[in-house]
Order: sequence, then structure tokens, then C-alpha cells
Amino acid sequence: MIYAEFANIYDSLMYDFDYNIVSSFIEDILKIENKKVKHVLELGCGTGNLTELICDKYSVDAIDLSEDMLSVAEQKLRNKNVRLFKQDMKNLDIEDKYDLVLSICDSINYLLDEKDVKNLFVKVFMQLNENGLFIFDLNTKNKFENMDNTYVDEVDGVFCVLENFFDAKTDINLYSVNFFENRGELYERFYEEHEERAYSIEFICNALKDAGFKKIKMYDEYKFDENVEESDRIVYVVEK
Repeated sequence: MIYAEFANIYDSLMYDFDYNIVSSFIEDILKIENKKVKHVLELGCGTGNLTELICDKYSVDAIDLSEDMLSVAEQKLRNKNVRLFKQDMKNLDIEDKYDLVLSICDSINYLLDEKDVKNLFVKVFMQLNENGLFIFDLNTKNKFENMDNTYVDEVDGVFCVLENFFDAKTDINLYSVNFFENRGELYERFYEEHEERAYSIEFICNALKDAGFKKIKMYDEYKFDENVEESDRIVYVVEK
């Protein structure tokens, strides 16, 4: 399932992911790379947390596969300089060109087929203006292998139990999510499953080069640390 009931409580459960750090990192990268950006495309925008932080600076188009996530995003982004589209990123189809394409919070890990990742990179290359940047992050195999099998959390009346099942043969991690939302005297239970695939640095870099990208940098998390061998999340900064 793609974030159906989960969309309504997503923001509460993502309290430990700092979108402000991501936004600041992006701004610092643009300064370091001396890039002037006007038009941005965001892939897998979710409920629009990053979109909300950047849309006052840029004209933003944002896509997501989940109608439920987009519905939440739409409420946040009313009267903002944003256009929202329901699209699967692997079938990306937008006429405009962009100075910057973003995909954060491991959205690309949801592409389970190598062909889809390669195809996405080609499509992003085509969407970018010359010398444009593509910034995205990926959860790593190291993260999946070292995650606790079970996480339990409770935030804002939502009790969540998340179980992880990593298959080392396929590099696919299954997130089994049970969450219980307080509905007055009772808790209502919802269940969803999500799969992410870990991709090696070698595969990602080769796929980017095959797509035509000429410069690739990698950072640990959203820090300016280029030692990524043991990283749980790698941030790729790629130039057309």
C-alpha cells in the first residue's frame, strides 16, 4: 500500500526527520556550486514538508503517487507558488524544464527494479536545464542490515509498531506497520506494508553516468562529510 491511512499521521511520526536541516543543506549546496535556481521539481513530495520550506524562494512543481499524501500537502500549500501532480516518478512526464530536481526521504528506494531507477535518472536528466542539479538521498544496505527488528512509538494519540524484515538476497526491506489511532474511547487499528530496496554506490553512480550526468558528489546524511562507506543515508548531488 502507498501511504493510505498513514498519510493522516505521517507528519506526527516523522518528527525525527529534520526538514529544516535538509532545506539548509540544499541552500548551502547551491551556494557552493554557484547555482541560480528559479524552477524546482520535487519527486515524492509526500505531505509537502520540504515543499513548504522552499516554495517561498522558488517556483515548485511537486509530484507524489499517493492521493492521500497530496491531499494533506494541498492543505499546507494553499496560496503558495506550488503545483501538485499525482504521478509515479518512474513514469515521470512533465513538459517543463527545471534548474533543480529534488527527491528526499528515501523516495527512490521505493523503486524496486533497477530498470526503473535507470529510467528515472534518464527522465530527470531530460527535465533538467543545462548545468542543473539533481539532489536525492537513498537509504543504504548498511542501514537496513543494522536496524532494530521492531520499533515502538507513540505520538499525538497514535501508537505505532513497525517491524523490519530485510532480505539480503534481494536487498529489499519490508516495513510492516501497525498503527493505532486514538478515536475517543477506542483505538482504531490500521495496517500497511512498504518495501524499499538498497542500491550500491557503484550501481547508482554507473546509472547516473549512463544517463548523462557529468559530476557526482556524495555526502553522509545531510552533512558535509564525504565519507559515505558506513553511511545509513547517502545524499547524492549530481550535475547535468
